[in-house]
Amino acid sequence: MSITKTHRRLLFGLAVLLTAGALLAWGYGAAVQRLRGGIEQALGPSATVGLLAVTWNGVEARDVRVRAERARGWPAEDELRAARVHLVPSLASLWRRGWHVRSITVEGGYVSALRTRDGRLRLLPSLLEAPRGAPEPQQAKPKPRIEIGEVRLTGARFELHDASVRQPPHRLRIDDLDARIGPLVLPALDAPIGVDLSGNLQGVRHTGRLQVRGELTPATRDARLDARLTGADLLVLQPYLLR
Repeated sequence: MSITKTHRRLLFGLAVLLTAGALLAWGYGAAVQRLRGGIEQALGPSATVGLLAVTWNGVEARDVRVRAERARGWPAEDELRAARVHLVPSLASLWRRGWHVRSITVEGGYVSALRTRDGRLRLLPSLLEAPRGAPEPQQAKPKPRIEIGEVRLTGARFELHDASVRQPPHRLRIDDLDARIGPLVLPALDAPIGVDLSGNLQGVRHTGRLQVRGELTPATRDARLDARLTGADLLVLQPYLLR
C-alpha cells in the first residue's frame, strides 16, 4: 500500500502537532514546578502551610497562615490567612525574568492592612518589605519582580487599620468580600491596578453594603475609583466624618 503525498502531509502535520503539544505540556509542567519552588522560598519563616501540592493546572496551597510581627507595630495577629489558594502559572516565567502568574484564587481568605499616619498603605510586610537588620539598600539583593494577571477573592474578610485618622488605628472590617484585582506588579506596585469588589461593611449597629470599581496605583497613591456604600452605620465612619 503506497502513501500518497497528501497522506504524508497529514502525517507530518500530526507529528508537528503532537510535538508542539508535548513541548507545551513539558513547558507548563516546568513552570508549575518553578512556581512551587518560588512559593516555598517566598513565604519565609513567618508563614505556615498545611499542604502545598502540584495539581494538573497549577499549584494549590491549603491552610495558609502568615503571622504578623507584633513587635513591628502590626495591629492584627495575622497578615494573611486562607483556607485554599490556587495559583496558575504563566509560561512567560520560563523565558522572562522574574515570576509570572496568570491568576491566583483565594477561598476563605483573611487579609489585614495598615494605613500609616502619613497615609502610606502597608500590605503583607513579611513578604513585600525588607526584614529588620537587612543590609543597606545598595547592598541588599533586590527582590524579584512578580507579575500577577489577576487575584480573585471569594468569601474573604478584609481589615483595614487606619492610623491616619486616630490612635490606636481605627479598624474597618469588610466581610463576605468577593473581588477581582489586577494586574499587579510586585513589589513596586507602581502600575495601575484594576479593582472590582463588593462586600459587607461591618458596623456597630448594622451592616452596610460596599461596592468599589476602578483602578489605583499604590506607589503614587493615584486612584480613580467609583465607591458606593448603602445602609452604612455612620458610627464606624465617625473618624472620617469628624475630619
